[in-house]
Amino acid sequence: MNERRADDAALLSRSRDGDRGAYQALFERHADELRRYIGRWLPPRVRQRVSVSDVLQEARIVAHERLSSFEERGPNSFRNWLLRIAELKTKHAIRRHVGTAKRAADREAATNAAGGTSKIAAPLPSPSEWAIGLETEDLVDRALQTLSDDHRQILVLAMQQRLPLREAAERMGRSRE
Repeated sequence: MNERRADDAALLSRSRDGDRGAYQALFERHADELRRYIGRWLPPRVRQRVSVSDVLQEARIVAHERLSSFEERGPNSFRNWLLRIAELKTKHAIRRHVGTAKRAADREAATNAAGGTSKIAAPLPSPSEWAIGLETEDLVDRALQTLSDDHRQILVLAMQQRLPLREAAERMGRSRE
């Protein structure tokens, strides 16, 4: 079991025993990834009404309420459980703000100084696109687990966290080359 997973397990155990600080630390370990995940799927038109932080907070609350029902199912299962909650809260926000007739975000027309529309609603991903995205993430996670710690760390920093190579190298204590 890798170090992060062991730390997650310890924090999870303390969280289930009622330690709110442990839950806060556990959730914060995954918050940046959850924020990016929500940001990828929340259409710009919906973001005019609800922020990524709002959806993240709703996911945090649901995860806390359902913590006792979480079942460990192997590597990254807690992370994947949190991502699923974030996915459902994102879908809920989209339905609430795009699918409601009176206040549907896609029915609003923002205008610029010339009087035309300044933004066009982004299309929502289909259920199959959601599934493909989750499957792809799972495949990437599995592939990352086969790499050495250094190779995995640079890919996570550069590709998942979207850090410039210079900053990723600095975090690893290495040169950019």
